[in-house]
Amino acid sequence: MPTDAATTLIRALAQRIRGHLHQEFPTWSAHLVLGPADRSLPRERTPVFYGSYDWHSNVHSTWALVRALTVLADPELTADVAGLLGETITPDGVEAEAATFARRVLAEVPYGATWLLRLSVELRAAGRRFTALAETLEPLRVVVDDQTRQWLDVVGLPDRSGQHRDTAWNLHQLRRYATAIADEELAARIDGLAVRLYRDDVCAPVDYEPGANQFLSPSLEEARLMAAVEDPEVFELWLARFLPRFFDDDGEALPLPPGPVSPGDYHQAHIVALPFTRAAALADIAPAVREPRVRERIDGLAVAHLERGVGALDYLDDYASGHWVPTFAIDALVRVNPRGMD
Repeated sequence: MPTDAATTLIRALAQRIRGHLHQEFPTWSAHLVLGPADRSLPRERTPVFYGSYDWHSNVHSTWALVRALTVLADPELTADVAGLLGETITPDGVEAEAATFARRVLAEVPYGATWLLRLSVELRAAGRRFTALAETLEPLRVVVDDQTRQWLDVVGLPDRSGQHRDTAWNLHQLRRYATAIADEELAARIDGLAVRLYRDDVCAPVDYEPGANQFLSPSLEEARLMAAVEDPEVFELWLARFLPRFFDDDGEALPLPPGPVSPGDYHQAHIVALPFTRAAALADIAPAVREPRVRERIDGLAVAHLERGVGALDYLDDYASGHWVPTFAIDALVRVNPRGMD
């Protein structure tokens, strides 16, 4: 359970998300135009998730807003958010958006797609008003679910970019979805793919992280996925080969990332989220490690990264960070025990 200080911060982040969720401009989209009839604004193609600069940011911001309600337990805010989401999650809007995705993927598989699937689960867990919204969203979920499963069929080599298409991160997201809906067949497909792609990996090149524009750690996301897939005994042996510095009492396990040189640059702004995504990954890795000293070291790294991220939240005053980083801040604040924030 987050501390009082963390809960206060989650509330502030939720209010920030609420402020840009239906902000239409500025906007960015990856949209294939095959002819004059395909020219349109995002709000015309995707009338449900058109704000927050781009589609995937709007989807995961919606997820974060609903997730925050579980922590805040504020009836007034809950009613307000339900009303806000009800303005755009309508049968007509969902029908139009599902039709758009049925025609083309819009470059949102896998990253935006896995967020949409997780949002569908979060809505169903958030109470009666949100369950109704999840039912309304169902036609879009069905289309996105189908396209995401098609993506699983064609994954060859892993994407280790630490950005939107990072394979390990997306597989972990999709695995959470599969677990939540009790789809054992989907979970087994993900586990088999993870083993094929990552079981033989050794000596993660963490000295070369972070790279430009990364908001994920490719190494930690891979380790987080394998922690979920492997039995603890197998995973600990794998982790010792993949991230041996976690087991080295004399070495520096993982330096904290720097801030961006130009935070108003939409690409450099990615690194603002990195401490939060690292913290969440580390928090998932630690429980799978049986050796106490190693587990405690990983837990300590999770807290240190969370505190680094919280200390740099002034970057959110710029829309380049403010339209999307709150999602990852909320996720980390919920998942990591933020000692020292009281």
